[in-house]
Amino acid sequence: MDTGSQGRGRIRLVPPAAGNRRRDAEGVRWSRVRAVRARIAAGYYDRADVSYKLVEAVLDELVRD
Repeated sequence: MDTGSQGRGRIRLVPPAAGNRRRDAEGVRWSRVRAVRARIAAGYYDRADVSYKLVEAVLDELVRD
């Protein structure tokens, strides 16, 4: 999948090495981060049905706030 990011630096939203921490001060669940990274690498979120549900969930969260 080409994201058009050639020539630009990548943004790191989560540090690559989480170590053995379960949660930090912000409540990050590193096991969940690793699981999502694996799904991204496998192309799971490239499926139309998954993308639709993901966008729907994000919009629901935004409406709640």
